[in-house]
Amino acid sequence: MIRIGKLRASPIFFAVIGFFAIVDGSRFMLYTLLSAMLHELGHLAALRLCGAPVEEVVLRPFGINIVMGGGRMIGYRQEIAVALAGPLCSAVLAAAPYLWCVLVRPFEDALFLSAINAALTLLNLLPIGDLDGGRALRYALLLTLSPDTAEGAFDLVTLLLLVPLSVGAVWLLITTRYNFSLVLVCAYLLARLVRRRSGSPAAL
Repeated sequence: MIRIGKLRASPIFFAVIGFFAIVDGSRFMLYTLLSAMLHELGHLAALRLCGAPVEEVVLRPFGINIVMGGGRMIGYRQEIAVALAGPLCSAVLAAAPYLWCVLVRPFEDALFLSAINAALTLLNLLPIGDLDGGRALRYALLLTLSPDTAEGAFDLVTLLLLVPLSVGAVWLLITTRYNFSLVLVCAYLLARLVRRRSGSPAAL
């Protein structure tokens, strides 16, 4: 791990960023990174609103892990709110360019900005693994079930949804020969699930 102040980054994070920069060094790559950063800032803002001090932010290939300071914990309902704050932020960012074009005047790249933020919203709302929807589902299950039952149900839902999503991602890659990012996301989520079920530290 590489550390700068409260920020820590997995080497795989830099590898993924470098890969996408090489494949697509256009301004659209910059828009995508900026949209992802604002999405994550939505989580941070929600966490601060819950009164939780942030000790460390860990950058991972497809998201961040926020470590709260002083062993501070927040409730499951607050965890759900924090998880959904990112997609909410992305949804607002998806609507903003469209509304600007309608109410003010059209501008170049508005469609891409709306599309990438809409994609971030929809992808992250999927109730799978470490995605925001998955985190929200996990804490919702923990609200109503015993920890062991909740974790088992969560992993089962993740697997049942991740398999067809992965198949669809591979099919899309073969068909378009371009949409490889979804394949990488699915591979990452699958690796995280395997490590989680095996009891290994989730260092990815």
